[in-house]
Amino acid sequence: MQVKIKKAVLIVKQDDLLNVDCDVIVNPVTPDLWMKKGLSAEIILKGGEKISQETAKCHYIEFGDICKTSAGSLPFKAIYHVAVIPHDAQINRNAITKAVGACLGMADKDAYSSIAFPMLSSAMAKVPYDTYAGLMLTTAIEYLLHGDTNLGQVVFCAFNPELFRSFSAQLTVLRQEYLL
Repeated sequence: MQVKIKKAVLIVKQDDLLNVDCDVIVNPVTPDLWMKKGLSAEIILKGGEKISQETAKCHYIEFGDICKTSAGSLPFKAIYHVAVIPHDAQINRNAITKAVGACLGMADKDAYSSIAFPMLSSAMAKVPYDTYAGLMLTTAIEYLLHGDTNLGQVVFCAFNPELFRSFSAQLTVLRQEYLL
């Protein structure tokens, strides 16, 4: 599912984030950049220890902030590791909104033309997918509508059918709200 917003295309797709053709991917992490499970572990496994060594230089980042690294041997120009996952799994909605906006802004600043996001939450969080899908998509739509951006493509990857349905349903609602 996709929607054109000014000169950009916002895409929701069911896919593995590491299979997406884009300049930069976003990796949700804890503030201490713990990368031993989930997507982070897969990134290190497929991209190499260089990524882990680069994140170690950031030490600690505040919620919503970004640690930028190379993509190691992955086919991207960079990875934005963004702090959104607390150790107690109580995801902060403001951190999600700040993180999406910060990643889009940094991608523009770094002159990238495309960025891909996974769901920015933890599998342990007891929050409905719709809630985070709506927050992430609304932030991206607002950025693309009101920002001076060179981004041509913003992709939201859903790793399972349920998440894809949530992102698709939220995008359908937001399309009507924003008259896209």
